[in-house]
Amino acid sequence: MAALRTYGFVEAPIRGKGSHHALTMVDDENPVRLVIVPERNAIPKGTLLSIIKQAGLTREERIR
Repeated sequence: MAALRTYGFVEAPIRGKGSHHALTMVDDENPVRLVIVPERNAIPKGTLLSIIKQAGLTREERIR
């Protein structure tokens, strides 16, 4: 989650209880970009790749 914050994502308004965090970012291309991140220490590889795709990060940003 901290990595997404460096790209401008912020906590979304509270959406109820649960074991996931909702992060949003507003940019010029997309009015609102929403990413859901599970509250876990180890995120499975497939889930992590999906989060990166939802976040719209470029290959260079993913490598960092």
